[in-house]
Amino acid sequence: MPLNLSSLNAPQQEAIRTIDGPVLVLAGAGTGKTTVVTYRIGWILQSGVQPEHILAVTFTNKAAREMKERIVRLLPNEKHSALTVATFHAFCGRLLRRYARRFGYTPSFGIADDGDQRDLIRQSLVELGNHSDELTVPRMQSWISAAKNKLYTPDDVRDDPSQEWADTIATVYASYSKRLHAMNLVDFDDMILLVARLLQQDEEARNELREQYQYILVDEYQDTNMAQAELLRQLAGERQNLCVVGDDDQSIYGWRGAEIDNILQFPQQYPGTKVIKLEQNYRSTEVILKTANTVIGGNRQRHAKELWSERGHGDVIRLHELPTEREEASFVARVVQELRFERKLEPKDIAVLYRSNALSRLPEEALRAKAIPYRVIGGQSFYERREIKDTLAYMRVLENERDEQALLRILNVPPRGIGTTTIEKLRLRREFSSSPMQRVLGEDQFLSVIPAATAESARGFLGCIRQARRIVAQPGKLSAKVYQYLKDIGYISGLPKIYKKRSEYLRRYENVQEFIHAIHEYEQRAADPSLRDFLERNSLSEAADQKEEENENAVTLMTVHAAKGLEFSLVVVVGMSHHTFPHHRSVLERMLDEERRLFYVAITRAKDLLILTRPRTRNTLQHGRMVEKRSLPSQFLAEVPSEFLTVNDNALFESAGTDGALDHLAMLKQRWAKKD
Repeated sequence: MPLNLSSLNAPQQEAIRTIDGPVLVLAGAGTGKTTVVTYRIGWILQSGVQPEHILAVTFTNKAAREMKERIVRLLPNEKHSALTVATFHAFCGRLLRRYARRFGYTPSFGIADDGDQRDLIRQSLVELGNHSDELTVPRMQSWISAAKNKLYTPDDVRDDPSQEWADTIATVYASYSKRLHAMNLVDFDDMILLVARLLQQDEEARNELREQYQYILVDEYQDTNMAQAELLRQLAGERQNLCVVGDDDQSIYGWRGAEIDNILQFPQQYPGTKVIKLEQNYRSTEVILKTANTVIGGNRQRHAKELWSERGHGDVIRLHELPTEREEASFVARVVQELRFERKLEPKDIAVLYRSNALSRLPEEALRAKAIPYRVIGGQSFYERREIKDTLAYMRVLENERDEQALLRILNVPPRGIGTTTIEKLRLRREFSSSPMQRVLGEDQFLSVIPAATAESARGFLGCIRQARRIVAQPGKLSAKVYQYLKDIGYISGLPKIYKKRSEYLRRYENVQEFIHAIHEYEQRAADPSLRDFLERNSLSEAADQKEEENENAVTLMTVHAAKGLEFSLVVVVGMSHHTFPHHRSVLERMLDEERRLFYVAITRAKDLLILTRPRTRNTLQHGRMVEKRSLPSQFLAEVPSEFLTVNDNALFESAGTDGALDHLAMLKQRWAKKD
């Protein structure tokens, strides 16, 4: 039965039906993008294309999962299992496994997490003899990641005249890559980089993959970096059946490598591109959308589009200024409490947004004081907790014998008599051996040069790993095997030695139990569960993305970045002050454009009512002590149309009461216009 598109508007139907050639779908906030993406895949399937020839790429596991589920509901009789719906990293991970040996890896390669990367970069810096305070591990990690996102080799970095530390970065980059390769590890950036290079350089692989993936759809294209764009270009080949969906006005990840020119220049990069604009918004009121249109119109480099709605005029935007940051937070809690009852809102219908996480503390305290249920998005991830990273490391040494980072993490955790002196001897002997560190640890030549008790402990440790490796390879419940392995190797019984307080030990033990439960849930979902598959899924999972905590009936506190893709009946944006929003580092116009896009995202999260607040003074740290300083209003406030804005009864500015506040905003608007 053909798909029924009668409930969709004309541009949506056009985006669904246009399946051949390059297509750019400009999907504004709240315009039904997810529906279009799902129906488009369904339309391609119903046109006779085999599911194995379709690739849909997203940026989050949640989006990939929901897309697959929607397709199953839309077309229950199609062969969905052959469809490839995945994140960039999951998709590239599969290809790396398939072509691993062409890169000099084995198919059992591991994925280095953030901590592993920092450790290896630190080792490379030590090897270099670095003594500069500027060349920190996090900074070097960021530089190397940025280089990989641009497909730069160490030599490309060395030739970059704009980088002051080019030679040093290139040397550390090369050393770091060598260390990863020796341990049969890749980092997240490698997963994209290596597949892009494979497509560029390996004609056989390129032809195989182009034949396999004949129709490609990419969601959130405005968030792609150069390496991802090149990967897609190579994969699309001469067919160019590439449909990208996104919104340049919501490109807010430039700081982590996203290249807005990918979406801005798409029609030039793919001549003959069909550009389709989705502008009818199903989320917000006319006031909110006209405000968003006016604000984003301040950016010159963008695809022209105007959001509109049939929801009606709606409430004007409210702007409130308070004397201090604490009073601003108290006001937010009070207005949330009042409007919650006045408008019969559930707590989950309300969000408090801020430019950076540092602004969350005071609103959180104020909500707590009024006993208003809330949740803060951005706390420590479950998978970032020490005991969970330890458990994962124990699992990693089973799967990848060459994973030295995981081995070194757990070798003496809990304490088993293998101290720093022994570990340094092990590192040194490994430098002169071609064998993995795990094998070196068990060699008689090494065991003979360390204390007898330590050698005995090392033998017992390795014996447990070998036994568990054999058991895990056999049929049976993975969760039960992992838990028994953790008991046999002494990790469970050793937890009290790591965490001295009984309450902390019990909490950590409960977390390990919860992790075992997560493995059990994975076993129930996976078609062919295995240790390798679980570790890969875990490495690629977005466990830190707490947006997946659903059905919590609480007010949400989060950054604007974290709020992208979400919607709330009432949105309060705090900290609308100069050097706070926009952020003080946004000096260059290109960076200011991204800050304006971020404000646009904040505005368009609101369905019914938007409230903006700012403090008149702000505490800052100067010479080791806190100093209260006057806080100027954000320039973005001057871009909000005055006819859609109402100002509170307090003085908006020191010299301007309510009657003059809007005039003051108009004056600000003229001032900022002159600066442009």
